[in-house]
Amino acid sequence: MKLTEGFLCDTCDQSLHVFCDAIAILYASAVFIRCERDDDISVQLLMAKSKIAPLKEISIPRMKLLACCIGVRLAHFVRKNLNIQNEHTWFWTDSTTALQWINRNEPWSVFVRNRVKEIRLLSLTENWRHIPGQ
Repeated sequence: MKLTEGFLCDTCDQSLHVFCDAIAILYASAVFIRCERDDDISVQLLMAKSKIAPLKEISIPRMKLLACCIGVRLAHFVRKNLNIQNEHTWFWTDSTTALQWINRNEPWSVFVRNRVKEIRLLSLTENWRHIPGQ
């Protein structure tokens, strides 16, 4: 069974799309469901979360990595609680640095290593995509 427009559906192709972003004062992620049936496509916001930046100032790439971390947590929560385990999940970020951290096996700092470990545990690295940002 699949979720669409507030009810379960067996006849549409669904995917989850998780957008992750950050600025100097906060980071956030949002999970959308995309339903495609014949020539009709609908997109709905399922859940979003934002957090204020830590008191100790950290770099923008690290903030964006934190956004990716809450993004995988949200996707995991949505998939588990709405029982939509078989749909494709795509993760989107404008941070090429965060994508490199997620995709490469390097001896990162403890901060980066711990977040990348969680991201890899809850998502597939091949499902991470770059979306151009400004």
